[in-house]
Amino acid sequence: MASRKAFIIFVVLLLAFQVFLVSTVAAEEATVDSETVERLERLIKEQQQQLESLQEQVNQLKKTATEAQTEAKEAKSVAEEAKTTVQEPVEKVVTSGGGERIKLAISG
Repeated sequence: MASRKAFIIFVVLLLAFQVFLVSTVAAEEATVDSETVERLERLIKEQQQQLESLQEQVNQLKKTATEAQTEAKEAKSVAEEAKTTVQEPVEKVVTSGGGERIKLAISG
């Protein structure tokens, strides 16, 4: 009977010790989980900041591209005006080695 009581006491103590171990492991897991969550939150914040920075850069590039397109259109219109402007042909006199004079007209 004494050995049976000793066995029962041993089993009860073993179960109590297991409950203590399980609660310790669960507490460690909760700590690890909270650390992981904090690390992931920091990572998300950093990525959001990077995304905002990239969005600002995209907006600046769009603005620059729009300005460049406007300038290109203005330059194109100025070039077209210059082409359409009528220029009178310039007369040049070319002389040969002998005393002959020849008129050469260049236009365009």
